[in-house]
Amino acid sequence: MIRTSQETRAIDEFRATFDRCWACGQHAQNDYRNDGIDYYPWVETHHIQKRGRVHERWNLARLCKLCHDLTELHKIMHQGERLPNLTLEHTLWLKKHFDPDHYERPMLLRWSRTSFLPTAKRPPAIFEQLTITNAGHGW
Repeated sequence: MIRTSQETRAIDEFRATFDRCWACGQHAQNDYRNDGIDYYPWVETHHIQKRGRVHERWNLARLCKLCHDLTELHKIMHQGERLPNLTLEHTLWLKKHFDPDHYERPMLLRWSRTSFLPTAKRPPAIFEQLTITNAGHGW
């Protein structure tokens, strides 16, 4: 879907507001990862609901490339163990925690591929540990 200039401005403002990955704390300006994970360091804008790729703030989250790939079910290893995937439940929790004024469950449900939206669930502890390493604080 092609973005309008208004959508582009909204996404740019969103990016400027959140300069860290919500899941692991990776800073958007770093060209390396503090946590020792050999992976791309940049921070991306994630669409919570994929259908239609709606570029409105209620449907956006900030995730680094690593965490974004984990929402897409990529298998990523660290220190000989597979990192857990970030599920929709986890992404909803992150949205509710980091951008509560724009957590619009009815809109997320409306754009869902199903008539059900799971309950928000805190991501696995490994992500908070990464946040402490990358950002110097936990959730």
